Amino acid sequence: MTGIDAAIVATAFGQLYLEGSIDHDIKDLAKVSIKRELSPGILKLWEEHADARQTKLNRLMKVLDDVK
Repeated sequence: MTGIDAAIVATAFGQLYLEGSIDHDIKDLAKVSIKRELSPGILKLWEEHADARQTKLNRLMKVLDDVK
């Protein structure tokens, strides 16, 4: 599932980079993917890097929230 989440988030940010916006459906999917990656069970898999991973995912979520 992590690979699928990464692909969805990459698609959203790729679209933002190329077009300057993100389709509503892709944006919603990316938010769901990031929320899933922020779940304690998934973050635990990152062991000592979990805090850094959480910080980066929260930054991505903020960008998605800020994009119109």
